[in-house]
Amino acid sequence: MNMLDQGPLHMEVQQHMEKIIETPSLLISVDATYKTGTMDGTEWERPAAVEKILEMIPELPHLTEVLVAFFKDALMHW
Repeated sequence: MNMLDQGPLHMEVQQHMEKIIETPSLLISVDATYKTGTMDGTEWERPAAVEKILEMIPELPHLTEVLVAFFKDALMHW
């Protein structure tokens, strides 16, 4: 398999990044789940870590802006 064969996967990654930029609450909100936050709908690799981050949202006032900035930069270089 070469890079050209993986074109559809790369498009999925790009679409997922665009989705998170538009709606970061899919990834970081009290209602976020692996079904909304992951690209392929599979369970979190480290659910306890995700739960802890979601618990800390009130203490992280800039989390949304930082997350969106990260995904925008990642998308620009994708």
